Amino acid sequence: MLTTFQKSLYLTVLNATMIARSLGKTFGRNGRERYLKTYKKRTFEELERLCSKMVDGTLRRGDIHQSIQSIQSDLSISFGQAQKALNVLLKCHYFLYYFGRPIADELDCPLDSVVLRSLGEKISLSKMSKPDYLRVQERISAKSGRRIDYDIQWDEQHLREEGLL
Repeated sequence: MLTTFQKSLYLTVLNATMIARSLGKTFGRNGRERYLKTYKKRTFEELERLCSKMVDGTLRRGDIHQSIQSIQSDLSISFGQAQKALNVLLKCHYFLYYFGRPIADELDCPLDSVVLRSLGEKISLSKMSKPDYLRVQERISAKSGRRIDYDIQWDEQHLREEGLL
């Protein structure tokens, strides 16, 4: 079970990464706040379930995909849109509590326009289906081994560009 501190930190990350803002465009003006609240609630429910599996060592990649699919169908959004926040928050949890442990093999790279562009992918998150998502993750795996490592490389590059490394 996630602590209040963890939930607060992850909500800050979710709000700061503009994931919710980009989804707001999908939901339109009418009911946007309600949809975003539902999106956050469902994402955190799935995050909590997956983090519990991390704790007991049973998390598998398929569990993550099942959670993404559940969020997708509950909110009628694309698989690409549903994956972004969940994968980013799982990445944060991994960095804070499991960095360097084998659980990294189960994690996917959070996909966004920067990652997709780096791979020469022309698909947007709002149009991304599960097969598209899996194909892109396999391309990432072929390039960097563990999928999460590709995202870490982009983080390091960005930190260097900002003069922080």
